[in-house]
Amino acid sequence: MYTDLVYTFAKRELLGRYKGSALGIAWAVLTPVVMIAIFTFIFAGIFGARFGASHSTWDYALYLFCGLLPWTMFQESVQQSANTIVVHANLVKRVVFPLETLPAAQVLAALGNQLFATVGLLIATLAIQRELHLTTLWLPVLLLPQLLFTLGVAWLIAAIRAVPSI
Repeated sequence: MYTDLVYTFAKRELLGRYKGSALGIAWAVLTPVVMIAIFTFIFAGIFGARFGASHSTWDYALYLFCGLLPWTMFQESVQQSANTIVVHANLVKRVVFPLETLPAAQVLAALGNQLFATVGLLIATLAIQRELHLTTLWLPVLLLPQLLFTLGVAWLIAAIRAVPSI
């Protein structure tokens, strides 16, 4: 319906987030990698947590990365959607504007971040395990329910947050 508008807002949000920074869009991959390194150091290094048949620290890091990527996308989408209508009040109050596009653009931008980090995950998996399993092909199928659920929650949170301000 408003796919061009959602895409334009999402692209602006994604590129604006890293504009002017030294590493640019590389932060989309570096941020989760640093987060995983810290979590792996704390939980696998200090507390001795292990995962997989080999009980390797690297397998634990990959396992942790797989779980934190969708969670980070979800929490980022919901957190940004809570204020998106208030932040864009100038658009909402002056013209007839489809409000549902603002949270949808936030979710799409967060999905873009997740896809960049997923590339990092796949590269790390190739480097550590020297192979990618055939189940990797299921990734697009798994992203669809995640995207729909996140979009629903983002719309709900944005609507609840926007009621007092409009």
